[in-house]
Amino acid sequence: MTSTTFHDAFLSPMDLVLAKRILDRICAERALEMDSREADELAASVIRELQHGPRDEERLMTLFGVAPKPGRHAKVPAQEMLSGMEMPQHAIR
Repeated sequence: MTSTTFHDAFLSPMDLVLAKRILDRICAERALEMDSREADELAASVIRELQHGPRDEERLMTLFGVAPKPGRHAKVPAQEMLSGMEMPQHAIR
């Protein structure tokens, strides 16, 4: 078992965007409602994996049984992904 430091367990806003994208994809493929218990449990699992393992989207998709989308390599700029999200004032520096 590898030890996890505080820094490793800390999730940045970009990590949360990644977690949301992965969770959205899993729920869509499994036809799960986002407010269901299964989605809550999946969200917790995705967060745990991000905290304790490499933050690689393709690896995480595969781990959760979701095939990466073809041509997925076109990245959306971080600012565009975060534009609609409310950020707590203490998180903004």
